[in-house]
Amino acid sequence: MRTRFHRILSVLLTLLVFSLSLLSTIFIVHADSVQQLKETSRSSEHQNLMLYYTIYGDSLAPGWRNCSWGSKINLANTSPSYSGDGAISFTATRSRGALCLYSKSAVHTTPHSYLRFAAQASQAGQKYSVRLFDSYKYRRVDRRLGTFIINPTVGTWKVYTIPLSDLSTNATQIRGVVIQSRTASPQPALYVDTISMMDTVSSTSTATATSTPTWTPTPTPTWTPTPTPTWTPTPTPTWTPTPTPTLTPIPLSIGGACQGLSIAAYFPPGSMWDQMATSYPATRSVVVENTSTNGPGTSVRSDLMAEINQMRQAGIRVFGYVYTSFGDRDPAAVKADIDQWKTLYNVTNIMFDEGWWKDTSKNAYYMDLYNYVHRTPGALVEINSATPVDESFMQFTDILSVFEGPYSGSLNYHSPSWMMKYPPNRFKMYIHSVPNTGVIPTLLQKVMQNNVGYFDITDSTQPWGELGSNTFWNALVAAEQSTCK
Repeated sequence: MRTRFHRILSVLLTLLVFSLSLLSTIFIVHADSVQQLKETSRSSEHQNLMLYYTIYGDSLAPGWRNCSWGSKINLANTSPSYSGDGAISFTATRSRGALCLYSKSAVHTTPHSYLRFAAQASQAGQKYSVRLFDSYKYRRVDRRLGTFIINPTVGTWKVYTIPLSDLSTNATQIRGVVIQSRTASPQPALYVDTISMMDTVSSTSTATATSTPTWTPTPTPTWTPTPTPTWTPTPTPTWTPTPTPTLTPIPLSIGGACQGLSIAAYFPPGSMWDQMATSYPATRSVVVENTSTNGPGTSVRSDLMAEINQMRQAGIRVFGYVYTSFGDRDPAAVKADIDQWKTLYNVTNIMFDEGWWKDTSKNAYYMDLYNYVHRTPGALVEINSATPVDESFMQFTDILSVFEGPYSGSLNYHSPSWMMKYPPNRFKMYIHSVPNTGVIPTLLQKVMQNNVGYFDITDSTQPWGELGSNTFWNALVAAEQSTCK
């Protein structure tokens, strides 16, 4: 009896040990499963928290504006579209035309690592550079920021994921992005979509957890294009400034409190030139450009010559357009353009565009060019720095452009105190996207209060490829003429 009892007890103990062992195993497996779910959740949370900053997606993000130049822009192009209902259509109407998008407030880049966008070409051979603004200076792209070259594919969307380190060096904030044509002639449409900054390259655009412990993210095709060498100015031998004496500038006359229109005529010969000619004396000067070559070109265009002669006959002074790449362009190439304007069109006044502005490090460069122009008696120099600069710039320019940008930006412009030492005919402003004719009188008054004598004002949002609407132009000319009676 006792033996039987012991056997039963032994069996019960064995069953108890086995049960405890089984429960322990189940608990361990459950704990592992819970831990795995937690890790999966953390991974999902990390991917869901991946930081995106949208610049364009079907439309410009709030606070962003169009600041493009030398181009036609459609911000609501419906076909083709990479994602959603809209994309940007960008057609460069002249060499170096650009798609420019800027933010009214600074955007910090620290949380982000990449600039990402999709692009599609409409013709083989289209070439563009991508750059960033490091601060809000319209069309002023700091040369210390990097340049990334893209060659988009015809008929197929290509996604570019560019490290911000390649574009912004040490910049911790930006105000805009520029995609600029790299050809010497106009280019057909480039389509651009889904422009954003992101903190990491991920195979998912937005990770979404499912109801099961293990999920697989849906991959989106993201790749980095084969990089082409970053463009840098071609090094040139050390150059010696032209040893010609600095001549006293001959100012354009502005009688009393009169101001004067000074038009950037970056548009083909035609009716707009007739409008400028008949607007004298409201229009005092024009800056001309061979729109197919971004400068004087290599041979005379008879239609452009006829328009230049029409300006002269009307009493309007003509300036030839020469770009300087913010003081990085080879001075020999700049001087060659100066010579070409004189040889081909007998134009001796020069407007240096893309003028340096940040400091005085380029003073010797521009002083040399100033003296080179002034070898011709009576010739004038305009430098378009597009923002107030150091007073020392007045040594090597006769007219200094101190603002280039939209009407909204001009409302916050205030001339530095040193500008009040000089007559207003030494300064100029370029203002576009003026909303209506009703603001013209107060805008002219504000320009005058800032001691600025020359201006180019337009309601066009595509400067400076047109005068603007006929209604606005006629109202502007009438307002200007009334102030000079």
